[in-house]
Amino acid sequence: MAGEKMVRDISGVYARLFDHRAVLQAECKYMLREFEGKRNDRELERLRESEQKIRQVQEEIPKCITESVKLKDLLEELKVAREKCHEILVKEEQDLFKERREEIFIESKKNWETFIGEIAEEEKRIEEEFEQSAEKLRARYGVQLVRNPKEPDDKGELQPQEIA
Repeated sequence: MAGEKMVRDISGVYARLFDHRAVLQAECKYMLREFEGKRNDRELERLRESEQKIRQVQEEIPKCITESVKLKDLLEELKVAREKCHEILVKEEQDLFKERREEIFIESKKNWETFIGEIAEEEKRIEEEFEQSAEKLRARYGVQLVRNPKEPDDKGELQPQEIA
């Protein structure tokens, strides 16, 4: 009996020290009542809002995917348009250079014609001076200078001949 009592006391002490099921159950019931009483409506509203947002996101995802594909196509079209604009700018630039080259060519042609005209005038002046000098020499020495053409177009070299 004494041993039995001792076992009961030990098991009672053991139950109080190590078996907390009753305390935990009471604590759980308290938390549940507290949660349901005070937070039930707020948490339920938050859950409903979250569910609604999730549905909206699920509805928007396919739209976003199709728009993404459209954006890729648009990006490709923009790249093509940019390349065409670049080609047009290059052509315009080349046309400007072409116009400038034509202007330079026309100016050079005018300068060349002016130069050729000046050379022709200088040649005439030199010819006249030569003829005057030849006249003076003929008068002074009695020698006549004549041209001996080697070719029909060539004026040839001057050869002295005595005047008879």
